[in-house]
Amino acid sequence: MSSKKLIDFTDIAWPFNLLKSNLSIKQMQSGEELEIVIDDPDVLQSLILIINQSPGYLFKYTEEHDRYKLFIKKNG
Repeated sequence: MSSKKLIDFTDIAWPFNLLKSNLSIKQMQSGEELEIVIDDPDVLQSLILIINQSPGYLFKYTEEHDRYKLFIKKNG
């Protein structure tokens, strides 16, 4: 069963947004989907690097009005 979780870290200061996002990604279960909303492009790039180093995750992101939506899915 797939579940989707939304976390909004807009207006949350670095490093808290990066640390909490990373923790949420690492705690994902197989088939789970996560959407993280952030407003710091550096945090987005750091999260992409983290995900790329972690096998079993798919992701994409979009930019909307100075905010970034990072969509992540953990494969089985």
